[in-house]
Parts: sequence; structure tokens; C-alpha cells
Amino acid sequence: MAVADSGLGEAGGYDGLGLPFGYRLERRDDLLILRRADGSDVAAFGAVELDPFEVELAVWEDAD
Repeated sequence: MAVADSGLGEAGGYDGLGLPFGYRLERRDDLLILRRADGSDVAAFGAVELDPFEVELAVWEDAD
């Protein structure tokens, strides 16, 4: 499983998506799952032809 997070979490690096602190992406087969800091799901995206702006929009809508 590949993980990209918002900075200091499990992946330990910059993900390039502008995710706020605590959000992360997990790759499961052909899906990318956006998760909150507590591990709960926010959204899932197809890993093929992923639009980073859709991921960022989902995070900001959830953060409000």
C-alpha cells in the first residue's frame, strides 16, 4: 500500500497535492482513498487519470 500524507505522518514527505495537515491518500489496487487523521474515509478516486484538483477540493470541502 502506498501512502501520501500532508507532511509529517506515515509517508514522511511532501505529497504535492496541497493536503491540509492530517489528511492522507492511501492506494489500494486501482483506488486512491482520501483519509482523515483519525483514519476515517473522506472520498475514493480512481487511480488512473486522477485529477489532483478533485482530491484537493474534496479535502477542503471536508475541512469546512
